[in-house]
Order: sequence, then structure tokens, then C-alpha cells
Amino acid sequence: MDLVRVFEAPDEVTAQAMASWLESNGIRTVIQPLAPSGFGGLGEELQGRWGDLLVDEAYEANAIPLIQDYLASMSVAAENGEDSPPPAA
Repeated sequence: MDLVRVFEAPDEVTAQAMASWLESNGIRTVIQPLAPSGFGGLGEELQGRWGDLLVDEAYEANAIPLIQDYLASMSVAAENGEDSPPPAA
């Protein structure tokens, strides 16, 4: 199984939410923090992001549109004053 990066997470909460969204749509996801836990945001400061989401290369083409849909729905929700992710498909 070859893993590929499909999303650069700005923080741990976003990484967990996005991973949950992908997994609810049948795509196993690996969360890869840039710095070990307990380093107080060191990865975010050095790399400009908290970590990466990885999926099996075979699911990359399915994951990308799901990520785009999720991010688009979060933008709409934020514009409407909401903060919940879209329901699982």
C-alpha cells in the first residue's frame, strides 16, 4: 500500500474532522503530525501546517473531491454563521 498526501491540515482539529469525513465515506485515512505530540505547535510554526492526511494511492482520486466538497461546505457554513461539517454521505 502506497500512501499519498491528500490534505495539509492547519491544525489537529481540522485533521481529525477531515479524517472522520473521509472515513465516513469509506476512505481509510492516516493522520501524520509534523511534530510529536507535546511540542506545542512546533510543526505548525516550522512548516506552516500541523500535519498531513494520507490515503492509499488507490483512493486518492476519490478523496480529492470529497475534501473539496467538505471545504466548500465549511466555507458556506462559516458565511452563514454555522460551524458544523456536512453530514456523512
